[in-house]
Amino acid sequence: MGRLAAHFSDRSADAVAVELHARWPARLGERPANPRSLGNRLRELDRGANLEWWRKRGPLMQALARVLELDEGELEPLLNDATGTPETAPRFAAIGELRPLALEREDLFPGLPEEALAPERWTRHWWHLPDEIMRDLVARWHEHHSRAAVVRKPTWEEALPDLPRSGRVLLVLDAPPRLPLGVSPDSPLAHLPVVDLDAEDAPGSGSLGDLPGLFLCVLAPYDVVSDMGAATAPGGWQMLHWPDPEGWIEPLAAWARARARKGGGLRKKSARTRLPEALRRYARWFNGPREALELCALFDEIGCGAHDGRGLARRYLRSLWRVHEGALGSRYAWLREHGFSTLLALIEEAMFRHGEAWLKGLPRAAWEGLVPDEALARDVDGARALLQRAELTEALRKQVLAKLEPSTTRLVEDLVVAGTLCARAGGRWKLTPHWLAMCLREAVLEDMFSASFAVWAARLAQPVVANFAVKSLTHSLAAGDFTRLDEVLARTTDHEYTYLLAVDTCVRAAGLALLRGAELPHERLAALWRALGRTLQSGGPDVLPELPFSGASDQTNLGDRVLAVACMLITEALTEDEAGAFATLWRPDSDPRTAWAIHGPVAVWFGELWKRPRSQALDGLLRLGARILARCGPPRAEVRVNELVLPAWVTRELLTDEPAVEIWRYLRTWRIASVLPALMQRHCELAGLPFAQVIERAWQAWDPSVHHGEPHPWSRWARDAPRQAVLVWKHLPVEVMRGHLRPHLMAPQTQLYPNAWRLFERVQWDAWLELAQEDPDLSNRDEWVSAWKFAPEDLVASALAKGLLEAFPRGVFGIAWQRLGQMLPGQLAELRRARPRTAWSLLQQAPEAQREICLDLLLAWLDTLDADEMAQAESFLRRILATRGPLAPRAWDGLHRLSARSR
Repeated sequence: MGRLAAHFSDRSADAVAVELHARWPARLGERPANPRSLGNRLRELDRGANLEWWRKRGPLMQALARVLELDEGELEPLLNDATGTPETAPRFAAIGELRPLALEREDLFPGLPEEALAPERWTRHWWHLPDEIMRDLVARWHEHHSRAAVVRKPTWEEALPDLPRSGRVLLVLDAPPRLPLGVSPDSPLAHLPVVDLDAEDAPGSGSLGDLPGLFLCVLAPYDVVSDMGAATAPGGWQMLHWPDPEGWIEPLAAWARARARKGGGLRKKSARTRLPEALRRYARWFNGPREALELCALFDEIGCGAHDGRGLARRYLRSLWRVHEGALGSRYAWLREHGFSTLLALIEEAMFRHGEAWLKGLPRAAWEGLVPDEALARDVDGARALLQRAELTEALRKQVLAKLEPSTTRLVEDLVVAGTLCARAGGRWKLTPHWLAMCLREAVLEDMFSASFAVWAARLAQPVVANFAVKSLTHSLAAGDFTRLDEVLARTTDHEYTYLLAVDTCVRAAGLALLRGAELPHERLAALWRALGRTLQSGGPDVLPELPFSGASDQTNLGDRVLAVACMLITEALTEDEAGAFATLWRPDSDPRTAWAIHGPVAVWFGELWKRPRSQALDGLLRLGARILARCGPPRAEVRVNELVLPAWVTRELLTDEPAVEIWRYLRTWRIASVLPALMQRHCELAGLPFAQVIERAWQAWDPSVHHGEPHPWSRWARDAPRQAVLVWKHLPVEVMRGHLRPHLMAPQTQLYPNAWRLFERVQWDAWLELAQEDPDLSNRDEWVSAWKFAPEDLVASALAKGLLEAFPRGVFGIAWQRLGQMLPGQLAELRRARPRTAWSLLQQAPEAQREICLDLLLAWLDTLDADEMAQAESFLRRILATRGPLAPRAWDGLHRLSARSR
C-alpha cells in the first residue's frame, strides 16, 4: 500500500477514480472518456510517479481531497518526491524553471525582513503578508529548521485559544478578519475591524496578556489594525516590512542566476549585469522579493535583453496561461489570442471608473462589471460536463442553458485560475504581481495618450487619467512635439465638456514645460490662452476671472498651484493685450491683492518645495521669482508678500553697498528665514552669482545699534538650528568675529558652544584662538577646554608646539593626548627642551596606554633633571606607584634614584 492508497478506506483505485470522474472540475475541460484512465493516474500518484500531471491540475487535487474526505493540505506531500519526504517547498515563481527550494538544507531567498527568520528576536511581531505562497514558504522554512513552533489557523479568534503558553511561535493566518454581521465584502464597512464585546468571556478564549512567556510572530493577509482582537493585544505590535530593494536586488539576482536552468537566459554571461539593472528599473513596483523572482523566471525564459513593460507583461501572461493550460481547458486558446488585449481594455475601464483603487483590489463583481462586451464568453466546458454527469432533467437543462449564456464571469474566472487575480482582505481581488499590474497600467496610459482626440479627451474626465495626461503632455511639449496641442487648438468653436478638459490639460502641461525651461512657440501660447479665455467666468472689479477646475485636488498636476504657475508663465510670454485681465500679474504698479489669487497657490507650492533644494520644480520657481523681481520690483511690506521673489531680492540687496533695511525682516523672523540662505545659494548657482560674497556681506551689513543691540540672527543658529547654520557660518568673516559678534563668542555663559566649534572653518579657528588668548581669565575657562575636541588636528599640533595650550586649564593636555595619540611620545623630548611646561603637563596627564613609554622617557631623563623637573618627576612616579599596577615597581626604583640625587 502506497502513500495515497492508505486513504482509500478499503476502496480500490478504480472505485475512487469513478467518484473522482463524477466530480471532474468543469474548468479542466472535457473529462476523460473512461474513469479507468483516472485510476491509472491515481496508481501513479500512489507510487510518486508522473507528479507533474497532478501539479498542473490543482482543481483535480481539490476534488480528490473531497472524495477522500481529507484536507487539501494532507495531499500536498504526495506532489513531492517518490519517497514521501517533502524535499521541496511550493514553487516560489508561478512560471519558468528556476530550481525549487529544498527547505531542509537551504535558506530562503534574499530580501526578507531579518526578524522573520530569527525567532530569538521575536517579541510580538506582525507581518502583513497578503501573498499566500510567501506565507507558506516562511512557515515551511520554520517547520524544517525547528527553531519555532508553527501554528496555522484561519483567523486570530481561532488561533488564540490554541497558542502555547510560552516559547517562540510562528502563527500563520490565512483567512481575512470576519466581517460585521450584515456587511457584505463590497461594502466600505468591510475594511473596519469587528469589535466583539463578549470575546473575553467566550469559552476557551484568552489573551496575550495572560501569556508573558510567549514570543510571537504573526503572518497575516491583512494589517493588524483590521483585526480588533489582535490590534488591542497588550503591549502592542512591532510591524515587519520588506527591506529597501536596493539592499537585496544584487544578492537576489545572483541567487536567481544560480538556480537558472541550463541554457536559460539567466545563464548567459551578460545576465550578470543585465539582470540587476532590469530589476532596478522595476524595483519601485515590487511587493517583496518573491515578485522580483517572478520577473527573474521570465527573464530566464526570454533573456535579459531590452524589453519594455508592455512586452514583459504580454510574455509573462502567456507563460502563466501556458502553465495553467490544463486548468484553463478550451479557454487557453482564446486567452493566447485575445487575452492580453482584453485585459488592457478591462484595466482601461477600471482606471476610468475607479481611478487608482483597482491597484489595491476590487470586489469580484466589480471586476466582472469591467469585462468588455467582446470578452463575454459561454461556459461550453461547464455545460458539457453537466450533460455528461447525469440524465437531462428540467433543472439540469436550466443549468446547462445558464452556462451557455454569454457571461462576464468567465474571463474573471480565468484570471483567478491563473493566479492573476488573487483574493485579499476585505473581499477584494487584486491583480498580481504588482509589477505586472503597473506594466499593464503604463501600457494602458500609453494607448490612451496616443489614441484619437475623442478618446483622449473623454478619458480626461477621470482625475487619475488627467493627472497622467498632464505629465505625458508636458514631456511631449518640452520635446517639441505639439501634435496633441495643435489638435486642441484646431477646435476653436468646440464648447463641449471634453473640450474644456482638453484645454485645461494643455494649459497645465504648457505651464509645467515652461517651468522646466522649455521654449514654446509664442503663437501657440497665445492661441492656447485665447482658448482658455473662452472658458473663463469674468470676475468683479479688482478680481481676476475664475479659472475652470481651480481648487484643491489629490492629484498632483490637477491642483490650483500647477494651474496658477501655468497662468504666470504663459502670460509672461504674452503681450498685455493677449494676456487680458491676467496682465496685472506682470505690472509693477498692480495691486498685489488682486494678483494673490494666482500668487497665493504658487507661494504655497514654493513653500512645500523648500525641503527639496535640488528639485527641478524649485529651480523653475526660483527663476520665475527672479523674473518677477526684475519686472515688478521688490515686495511691499504693507501687503501680502510673494515669497517667490525673496531669494533673488535679498541676494540683490546684499550685493549693493547699502542693502535695504527691509531685508532683515525676512532674514530674522519671517517663516522663510531658516531656509532663505539655502534658497539664495541655489539662486546664486542658477544666476551665476557669488554666494560666499553674499553671505559674508550679510554678516558684515548687520548693525546691532539699529537692532536694539541684538546679535546677528544667524549667530543663534549655532545653538538653535545647527543644520541650517552650516551654510552661513562657514562664510563668517573674521572681522565680524572680532567686531560685533565678539561679546557673544567670548561670553562666559554663552550657549553657542560646542555647536559653533563644529561649524568653524580653519580661518575662523585661528581668529577664535586669538580672541581666547586675549581673555585675562583664560586659565580658568574650563568650558573652553572642549574646544580642542573639535579643532583641526594640525591646529592642535601647532598650538601644542607653540606652547599656546599652556594658557588653558590643565585638562586641555588630556584632550591633546586624545587627538594626537601615538605621535606625542616621540615629541616629548623636543618639547621638554623647547616647551618644558607643555612637556611635563603632557607627562602628568598621559593616559594609561601611554604611561609605560612615558615612564621609559622619564627614567632616561632622571640624571639630567633640574630642581623644578625633579618635583614634576616625583609627582609622576608617585601617581604610578599609587596604582599598584605592573609599572609600580619601576616607579619605586625611579623614586629611589631621585632620592639619591637629592642627598
